[in-house]
Amino acid sequence: MLSQTNSKELSSLIQLKQNDQVGRYYEVVASSSTTSFGKLILHEKPFCFIIDDRERTHCCNYCFKANIKLSRCKACKVSHYCSMNCYHSDHHLKECKALATHPKVTNSIRLLLKCFLSCSDEKQFEMIQNLAPSSSSDEKVEDNLIKLAILFADYVKDVDLSSSFLDNRKEDLDFIYLLLLKLQRNTFSICNEEMNAIGSGIYLKASMFNHSCVPNCAILFDSDKNLYVRILNPSSLLEEGTPLTINYVDLMDLTANRQKKLKEQYHFTCTCPRCLNSNEEVNENVDKMISIANEHRKNQNLQEAVNYFQRIVSKKRSSPSLFHEIYMGIALNSLTHLNVDLSDFKKAYEFGIESLEYFEKYYPPFYPLLGLQYLTCAKLASYLEENGQARLKINSRDLFHKCFAILNTLFRNENNQPFNLLIENNISLP
Repeated sequence: MLSQTNSKELSSLIQLKQNDQVGRYYEVVASSSTTSFGKLILHEKPFCFIIDDRERTHCCNYCFKANIKLSRCKACKVSHYCSMNCYHSDHHLKECKALATHPKVTNSIRLLLKCFLSCSDEKQFEMIQNLAPSSSSDEKVEDNLIKLAILFADYVKDVDLSSSFLDNRKEDLDFIYLLLLKLQRNTFSICNEEMNAIGSGIYLKASMFNHSCVPNCAILFDSDKNLYVRILNPSSLLEEGTPLTINYVDLMDLTANRQKKLKEQYHFTCTCPRCLNSNEEVNENVDKMISIANEHRKNQNLQEAVNYFQRIVSKKRSSPSLFHEIYMGIALNSLTHLNVDLSDFKKAYEFGIESLEYFEKYYPPFYPLLGLQYLTCAKLASYLEENGQARLKINSRDLFHKCFAILNTLFRNENNQPFNLLIENNISLP
C-alpha cells in the first residue's frame, strides 16, 4: 500500500508545465525522432490504493492476487489476505477497529485513510497539495464531499495516525474536504490482466497527464499494481511542446456520453478534435437497453443481458441507419464476453471477430484494449480449432500475431499476464 515515487521514474523526454487554462500537464521535450512508438515515459508505484468492494472476497486486499487461498480478518470480518505479510503491509491493524464498527464504509473514505497513512513527510504532502483542483464550483459536489469529510473524521477518530505527517489534520474538516476533492479527481482504476478494474489508486506523477479522446499515450498496469505510461502514436509528436494525453473515459462511446462522464467525475468539458468535430447522435432507446442489459449482467442474469444486446445487434443489422455504429460495437463486445461466461465459445468467437472492426476504428492502432480483444478472439479460435472447428473466419495464429504486435511493444518489460501467455505458447511475429 505504501510506496513512493522518485524522479528516475519520469522520462527525460518529457517535462511538467503549467498554464492557466489546463493547469499542470506533461509535454514533449525532445524531437519526434527520439520518441518511438511504445516508448516508456513514466513508471510509477501507487502512492496508496484499495481493492474494489466486489473483489474483496476474491483477491488479496493488498497484493490483489486472485485464485489464491484467502483468510478473512476475524476481528473486522471485512478484509481478506493471502498471507500475514500482506496483512501487515496493508497496515490493517490500524484500520481494523474502524472497519469493524463501520463495515459499510465507502471506498472513498478508506482510500483517504490510506492516503493519510502513506504520507510520511513534507515532500509527499507537497505532492498531494499540488494535485488539482483547489476548489469546486459545483454545489452538489461540495455538499457531498462535506458529508464525506464528516464521516471520515468519525471513521478515523480511533485510528492511530501517529506515523502520518497528516496526524494533526484528521479532524480538520476543511482540509479533509479538499483532500477528498483531489482524490475524487485523481484516482486511477487499477486494472487486471484483462483490463478490468479491480481496485483504485493514487499515482501522484501520472495524475499530471491531461485527458483527450484522441490520446497519444496509454496507461498500463502490471500484476504488482505498477503504472506505466507509453507513447501510443509518435506521429502526433511532431513538435517539441506537444501536450501528452491519456483518456479518462472509454473511447468506444458516443461523444455526448463521454462528455457527460467527464463532467460528472472530472468537472470539465473536453475540447479535443474528436469532441469538437462530432456528429454522433444519442439514441435514448438504445441507451436504455444497454443500461438494462448491464444491470442484468451485474445481477448475474446473463441470458437476459444477452437478449437485450442481441436485440440491439438485430436492429442495427435490419436497419443500418437506425442508430450510430458505436452502439453496435458496444453490443458486440458485450456479447463476446457474455457468451464466454455462458460457455458458448462459438458465438463468443463470432461476436468477437465482428467487434474487431469497431475496436480498430475507435481505439488507436496500438491501444491495449485492441490487443486484448485480439487475444480474446485468438484464445476462442484456438479452443474451437482444438475441438474440430477448422473453418474459422480468422484462425488463431493470425489473431495471436496481431495481438503480439501490440502487446510485445506495450508490455515487453512488464510482468503482465497477457504478454506472458503469448511467451508461454511460443507465439512470435513471423
